[in-house]
Amino acid sequence: EVKFIGITISDEQVNWANDNLVSKFKDAMKVVSMDYRKMPADWTFDRIVSVGMFEAVGPGNYATFFDVLHRHLKPDGLCLLHTITQSFSTCINLSPWLIKYIFPDGTLPSLTQIFKAAEKRLIAEDVQQFGPCYAKTLRAWRATWLKASPTSVPPGARTQRFRRMWWL
Repeated sequence: EVKFIGITISDEQVNWANDNLVSKFKDAMKVVSMDYRKMPADWTFDRIVSVGMFEAVGPGNYATFFDVLHRHLKPDGLCLLHTITQSFSTCINLSPWLIKYIFPDGTLPSLTQIFKAAEKRLIAEDVQQFGPCYAKTLRAWRATWLKASPTSVPPGARTQRFRRMWWL
């Protein structure tokens, strides 16, 4: 039996997930609005998957992030960290558009920064970089989005403003 708990600080994401996903999975899925650092102490997991949020953690919180993962992951558990990385451990200048719409207060970590923060907390068993495949992924996401019914697309993504931002 698989049970899933989704954690996000976005009320929009919680509402969308509850409206579109939770009812399909019944008691197997729950999505809550919560800061990952405030998870109840008794929550332990066989698997933890973090997708697209580590960029928002910030270098000053990397160690805390991995402390939380270590604390909530069962001894034989596995973690998947999906994040965009950069080659250097120094901040790069992102375009104002990226800072405003994609990574407000975000930072792209280097693998060195990730490994240093995870040290003595988690063991890295595999690293995969799929940058060359990412353009193909983005094209597939766009095609899927264009075909999606309006009710399956989050509200903010239905607007003309969203379309102009992403497809001009």
